[in-house]
Amino acid sequence: MHDAPISKYRAQIMGFSAVLIMLFHFITCVYKDLHIPVVTDILSRGNIGVDCFLFLSGIGLYRSMSKDGKALPFYKRRISRIVLPVLLISLPYWLARDFLYKHDGIGMFLLNWTTLSFWTHNNRTVWYVSLLLLLYPLYPLIYRMQKKHTVSIVILTVAVFAAVAAAFRVVPAFYDTYEIAITRIPVFLIGSLTGEILFSGQPEAKRYKPAAVVYTVLTVLLFGSALVLLKTHPDFDAIMLFYRLGSGGAGILLTLFSARLLDLCRSSKLHGSLKKLGALSLELYLIQIFIMNTMKTLRIGAKSGNGIRLLLIACAITVSVLITLFAGLIETKLRSRRTEQQKAE
Repeated sequence: MHDAPISKYRAQIMGFSAVLIMLFHFITCVYKDLHIPVVTDILSRGNIGVDCFLFLSGIGLYRSMSKDGKALPFYKRRISRIVLPVLLISLPYWLARDFLYKHDGIGMFLLNWTTLSFWTHNNRTVWYVSLLLLLYPLYPLIYRMQKKHTVSIVILTVAVFAAVAAAFRVVPAFYDTYEIAITRIPVFLIGSLTGEILFSGQPEAKRYKPAAVVYTVLTVLLFGSALVLLKTHPDFDAIMLFYRLGSGGAGILLTLFSARLLDLCRSSKLHGSLKKLGALSLELYLIQIFIMNTMKTLRIGAKSGNGIRLLLIACAITVSVLITLFAGLIETKLRSRRTEQQKAE
């Protein structure tokens, strides 16, 4: 199953998802009154790229853990790939925001820099990273549960799904604070289940494929219902609950569709570009978030015409990609130097 399109083109799909999220942010978030026929309508749903990320992350983490099943090497890889880039890339932004602009002080700076402020102060700037830094440390435990009894991951997914729905009614304040993250946990778990189906090599793993299919169908129906209700009953209070939970299935479908298109596409340049962006998807996510927030805070182009705004968006996207590629070069050199030092020792 290593040759399955979703496995073969995982990096390219990550790159595509990163571009989709970037277009969503710059086209629909920076200038909310900017409307491009058809384009804006499509990109306003571009946040499902995050669900693609989480689905693919679950697959990737399963494959990573299945190499040796040991937690310590897993944590070392995650620190190198996630924690250090986050701390290095986000440092200039939080220093400028918390000391030069907001004057929030050292305490708030540390919470923002470590992404803990999402959990303590509902700062959603990099909520996705906050969620990753919760799920990744827990993953060795999730993996062990899954390896011992695969059905446990299905039960856990159902339990989280039900808990989120219950929180919406029973503890709405908690739900409103954390819904952007907790509604995405089920698709991550289904990604881990899919990883087992693809990479475990065990025939019995395929018995759980229907569970992934049922999840996808159910959540796609929720996603479609949310889109219909937005037009017919916009005051229905559970629309965003349906949309958030439904985005998991929409993200899986988009992932599968992208994998099939990439399998049909023979453009080496497109594959190479998407693969490179996929390898740096976290860096691109962070950098474009910080540039977007800076544009909104400084109201860059707020009073300009649509032509100037589109030019500013194009410039912002270009700068985001260039800074990301530069950051990737620095990371590659640092890793090469670390590898050489380890060999020398």
